Amino acid sequence: MELKFVEPVAKNGKELALVNEEDVASEAKRWENAVVAYFLGHDSSFDPPSFSMFINNLIDSEWRKCGNVKVYSQGPGVFVLDFESARGKELALGSQGPRFYDGSKPFILKPWSRDMSLEIKELKSAPIWIKLPNLRLHLWSPEALSKIVSLVGRPLFADTVTASRETLCFARVCVEVDFDKMLPDSVTIEDDKGYRL
Repeated sequence: MELKFVEPVAKNGKELALVNEEDVASEAKRWENAVVAYFLGHDSSFDPPSFSMFINNLIDSEWRKCGNVKVYSQGPGVFVLDFESARGKELALGSQGPRFYDGSKPFILKPWSRDMSLEIKELKSAPIWIKLPNLRLHLWSPEALSKIVSLVGRPLFADTVTASRETLCFARVCVEVDFDKMLPDSVTIEDDKGYRL
């Protein structure tokens, strides 16, 4: 990696490093299959070698079939999992949850994005699975499901049973929820004629 001096930019009387899309495009592409693993409740009793062993066992048992995964330690309780393929990333994010380590402590997997912090203390949301029981048949479209689960959070994906409609007892969808938002006990669905469903 060759570095060179670049003159800082002055803005409002302060010097800053102005980074544009061209500067970061190749590095952003390099991390497009990355997943960030946050281990909540991390303490010194579950030390880095234990984390590494836990993650490597998980990779070997569930995700290795979709290619290699490189593991990077980001700091206490945070790892970046760099999947060789988009399929590996999808498999990890679509895993049935919730997941736990060290007995009963949860860990969260989130797709890497440019705007996310890699510190646990900055974690403001998490993916959760929600069930929609007794959903009427005409509400199983991706558009209708998206509108319904958006009442809870940001829709990420449906599980494979829901997507294939193997069972119609309930729809199961993974949704990103904000920690500072109360989760509803129920949702209200109304059609364009004003009928409650």
